[in-house]
Amino acid sequence: MTIDDVSVAESGGSRSRFQGTATRGATRREPRPTPVGCGLARQRDASAFCARSWTARVTMSRLIVFCGPPCSGKSLLAGEIALRLGITHLQMDEARERLLPASRHGCQDIDTAYRAVRWMASLLLGLHHDVIVDSTYGRWEQRRALEEIACEARAPMLLIQCKVSEEIACSRFARRPVGHAAVDLTRERVALLVKGYPYCAEGLILDTGTRLSECASELAKYLADGGPVRLGEWSKSAREWRYWPGPKRGA
Repeated sequence: MTIDDVSVAESGGSRSRFQGTATRGATRREPRPTPVGCGLARQRDASAFCARSWTARVTMSRLIVFCGPPCSGKSLLAGEIALRLGITHLQMDEARERLLPASRHGCQDIDTAYRAVRWMASLLLGLHHDVIVDSTYGRWEQRRALEEIACEARAPMLLIQCKVSEEIACSRFARRPVGHAAVDLTRERVALLVKGYPYCAEGLILDTGTRLSECASELAKYLADGGPVRLGEWSKSAREWRYWPGPKRGA
């Protein structure tokens, strides 16, 4: 079975968005001190802290990020992992639909949804719950803001970057059901975003054009053994990419 064999309706949006909080975060832990004035200026110290904690297998909340171009299967995979592990799944399109049901997916509405997801993720990390967030995350500003959330919570950030060919992505787009949340997408724009998506050298780059079982196996191994990314590296990888086609600012 491949990702494309799964229901198109499910691949257009995860079945497990906002599925409830993580079971592993339910145990009582002593509160951690909140760093004062934490930002990317302190990313090196935060990354070193996360790396030491990971090596020692200290139980702590994790920020798990699924990103990639449209139609790369990230929402489907994020939803499946959330169901299997009992982790809360926050998805940008879902947040936008609930907060702004009449939205046409303009940039202002998209930014509002991204802020809402970050706010919810910050609250859950502060309560020592694992969190899965899922969206394109192509702009460096969006990436940097999420890195700051991980830094403030001193939470290891795991990065799953979904990669797909233009042909497969366009085929998936053509099969999306009418009324899908991403109303700003066209076949041409999907191809451009797939072609130019800024991947980061850290984390996991997952080819979602392979069989679903192979994707699940790679994901399970990374989530069990993979170390956190260095904060700042993900956003830096997108900083030089100047082209992000879409609605004009304020649309």
